[in-house]
Amino acid sequence: MSSAFAGWGRRVLNRLRLALDQKSLPAPAIDAAPARARPALDAPPAWKLERAFEAAGGSYSEASATNWKHFWASKPTVVGVDAEGTQHSPPLLVQVAFAGNRVLLEAPSAREGVSADLQRLLADASIAKCFFGPPDNEGLEVPMANVVDVQAAAKGKVAHTNPKHGPSLVAAVRTLAPGVPDAANLVKNKKIQQSFGFMFRSRKKDFLHELSHARKLYAAADAWATLEVARSLYRTDPEAVARNTLGTPDGPGSTVLLPK
Repeated sequence: MSSAFAGWGRRVLNRLRLALDQKSLPAPAIDAAPARARPALDAPPAWKLERAFEAAGGSYSEASATNWKHFWASKPTVVGVDAEGTQHSPPLLVQVAFAGNRVLLEAPSAREGVSADLQRLLADASIAKCFFGPPDNEGLEVPMANVVDVQAAAKGKVAHTNPKHGPSLVAAVRTLAPGVPDAANLVKNKKIQQSFGFMFRSRKKDFLHELSHARKLYAAADAWATLEVARSLYRTDPEAVARNTLGTPDGPGSTVLLPK
């Protein structure tokens, strides 16, 4: 009885040793999961453009009658203008950046177009309106004077410039506006950018009120960044700005640009 028990005990111990030996062996290469590449620990984090806008103390507000009154009281001489939803005419949203890192957001009416205040601004030859790209691409369809194509003015000054369209806004900020918070690591929020292409203007709802804070912030940051690049070019290469300004008495083009 005791010898049988001892034999059983030895068999159990042998099985335990075998199991422990197998656990200590390295797993076969075929079963090993491939190592996933990890970013370098010292790689700088990417910053969305709207985050830089906030870090600079930027703010946006609805283009109400009261806010337009504050805008005119600031006596602007140069502003940044951008639009979203330009597949529609007028566009779904127009953003105007001015002093103090402030941006007005206006949602034009499908029937009435842009507001009287925005029309006044666009036609005022005493105020430079800076667009990132050809101003007539924004679908505003109102008379404009003293408008600047900042993208064209920046062409040749920014690396990796698209030979047909010129530099991207983010690339221009990185190179020409180093004062922007973390300018070297800025990226565009492509998800929100593309989402405006699928939006429509509702006849029953206020488009601006339907927009999320994230989309409003993205739109405001675009106009603000355009103004930052323009200010840099006015300081460093005013001749490039002058060459790409239309609608001034002493510049190229007509005094007032008529809509298409």
